Amino acid sequence: MALKLYLRKTEDWDNVTYETLSYRNFWTNRHWKIQTLWDKRSYIPWIELRKSLKNLSLSQWPLPYETEETLDLKDDDLLIPTDDDDWIHPEIAQIVDVMADLDYLSWNAYVNQMVFNYNIHRWHPVHQNIGTNCYCLRGSFLKGLSRKDFATLMHNHSDSVTIAASLGARVGKIPDILSVYNWHPGSISAIGAAESHQDISKLFPTDEPDIKKAQGLWFEEYYLRILKLIGGCYPRLTLL
Repeated sequence: MALKLYLRKTEDWDNVTYETLSYRNFWTNRHWKIQTLWDKRSYIPWIELRKSLKNLSLSQWPLPYETEETLDLKDDDLLIPTDDDDWIHPEIAQIVDVMADLDYLSWNAYVNQMVFNYNIHRWHPVHQNIGTNCYCLRGSFLKGLSRKDFATLMHNHSDSVTIAASLGARVGKIPDILSVYNWHPGSISAIGAAESHQDISKLFPTDEPDIKKAQGLWFEEYYLRILKLIGGCYPRLTLL
């Protein structure tokens, strides 16, 4: 079996501009907010931040990844959808045996919260759905789907287990924490709600991160690196 990450549609952060963002028409006011609010208040431009976050994730990922453009799906492929700022457990290959009789498998994750305040907590039971990179799908199952159903399963992580089951998938769940969801001030879900410079400022934590919470965890090294990156964005944050 070939276990791979499936990188959802993202930007070419090395070359994209605010005028060429893929979702520019969809974003409307959000596009304006990022360009006029974030970049005037942050030491690091939003596009540069997103580029650095993606590069950090690429350096952490223990698996090869495919995209919509590069994927040549095989029956024995096992695909884990992910965003470009998520992390995955270095021993994620342990799920291969669990997937032997399944088409869909989900697991738990850590949320690395860096919006409003610093906090590391488990995805479940705080969130009653499936995290952004907390599930895996079998290639032979995916190959039998329409393009629409395939895209829905790859992108609609919250409802993915319900959708997979409705399409006839054999589904399973394990309690292991095998992913990290990084919720940072540059997240679309965070910055999209900003209406003013003051709102942008409020996205950044004013407390100090509890580094001890990450000690001994499998992502400790990358946690310290992302703290420095986020800390470099806004002048009132203390650099580690």
